[in-house]
Amino acid sequence: MLAVHAAPSDHLFRYLTPDTPAGELAEEMEASGADIVLTGHSHRPFVRRFGERLLVNVGSVGQPRDGIAQASYAILEDGRVELKRAAYDVEAAVRRLETLPLPEKSIRQLVHILRHAGTPPR
Repeated sequence: MLAVHAAPSDHLFRYLTPDTPAGELAEEMEASGADIVLTGHSHRPFVRRFGERLLVNVGSVGQPRDGIAQASYAILEDGRVELKRAAYDVEAAVRRLETLPLPEKSIRQLVHILRHAGTPPR
């Protein structure tokens, strides 16, 4: 099993999303040498099988980017994976965020992400 932030080939900057072509995902799995790869970074959960190998993007607990304003995570048990969601009080998170000493633009962007579960407009 390999757990990385982004991708096996680039642990910090490469995004693996549900839209990434299957061939590219297969290359990532092959290069990893692992039977199971857990990733995140794109904040968009998905599961792909490549034969006996499994690639799981667990999504995001705090900043979902797939249009569903709930925390997402994965349960892996006996080689099976289940993507789960958990509702939380988004407005309470927004209120707390608004008290932090961050630039106003950053707060606006993060509030948009929390409320709409998507990338904010530029």
